[in-house]
Amino acid sequence: MVFVQLIMILVVGVSLIIYCTLKKEIIKQALLAFAISLVWVFFSGLYTYSKENFIFFHINLFPVIMWTGGLVLSKQIYEKLKQKEKFSKKYWRNFIFMFLIYGVCLVLLEYIGYHILGIHLTSNYYGLFGLPIMHLPLFGKFYYFLIAPIFLYLTDILGIN
Repeated sequence: MVFVQLIMILVVGVSLIIYCTLKKEIIKQALLAFAISLVWVFFSGLYTYSKENFIFFHINLFPVIMWTGGLVLSKQIYEKLKQKEKFSKKYWRNFIFMFLIYGVCLVLLEYIGYHILGIHLTSNYYGLFGLPIMHLPLFGKFYYFLIAPIFLYLTDILGIN
């Protein structure tokens, strides 16, 4: 378990690079996701882990890569839903459905990361709704749940598919 984060950084990072190489049209969304993730990790100051910290220019690579991968994956799922519905009246239903999928996956991944993989922040914040996940201040919890819908909406507004 010593190098769990390193393995995850490599798998997600390399997968993103390969996917962007194969599907060149997603490079813009990957760059936007990376920029958002980089700004969040840098300015939030929340990401110091109890075991491994892979710091590069004062930025922890693990959360930057994981957030980037999660946002790009969310966008890919969202685009598949949009293609299915062809922008019918169900557009907002798809958006809300995607938000619910994202929320459930986020909670599950947080649980797996914390309890199975042993990825713990050094902070002492209370977990989400008393659950042993998302040990962040309130603004961090809001960010976790709102960034994917904001990212999806931003990419729609900017015409990034």
